[in-house]
Amino acid sequence: MFVNIFPKNLLGLIRLLNPRHRFQAVMLPIMALGEYQQICSNIPAKLHSLNKQELSEATSFKLEKRQKEWLTGRVCAKTAFIQYHNKFAQNDRLFTPREILIGNAASGRPLLQVQNAQTPLKVDLSISHGADFGVALVAETQCGIDIQRSQDTLLRVREKFCWPEEEEVLCKNFGDLSELMHLTLLWTAKEAAKKALSSERMPGFLELILTQAEAHTNGWQLSFLISSRYFDNYPLTIDVGIELYDGYAIAFCILPK
Repeated sequence: MFVNIFPKNLLGLIRLLNPRHRFQAVMLPIMALGEYQQICSNIPAKLHSLNKQELSEATSFKLEKRQKEWLTGRVCAKTAFIQYHNKFAQNDRLFTPREILIGNAASGRPLLQVQNAQTPLKVDLSISHGADFGVALVAETQCGIDIQRSQDTLLRVREKFCWPEEEEVLCKNFGDLSELMHLTLLWTAKEAAKKALSSERMPGFLELILTQAEAHTNGWQLSFLISSRYFDNYPLTIDVGIELYDGYAIAFCILPK
């Protein structure tokens, strides 16, 4: 129904950094409600991504931008889960998109459930969107994904998410990129890491300290030290994979089993 355009290079990096993990990533162009409905008009109703309640929620947004982001994020998430299930499930159960519900856990994280089921599905979900694309990542352990367009506002708020020592690491390892692109990579990587860690408490940007950046054929691996005075349940370090795509940075983080 929808063509997954998630970058192949980034898929390769996810597999490289997480060889023992099961996951599925989906990326779609941002779509308006009218575009979605036009696509759905040509396929059976059981294959439509949104059920009646979700379709009603989509139409309730006053801002078209917010409506597009919400709708595309939901379609990405459901597509990612169904593709994940079809690849890795140990049973013959088949899901239709309208059976899959996306709620929120107590921590605010997106939560996948099946309609009328009493327990959540045993996978984790992360959703993100930019002006042009929506992305979703489904994995068997806690995960986070983020997409961020490079924009000048990051220069004005750099002190809120970037330590001076991190700028040194960025300049050393990304010397061929602009200062703005350094900050775009750092912001996006930290957002993905924050989402992966947010099941109990989402850390602040400055609690994640970039210590190392390693180039791979398909992108970069950024390593962070987690420093928090208020929460002891974080791992000591965390790794994030990241790539540049069409003016955006896309980052992912999948926690160890």
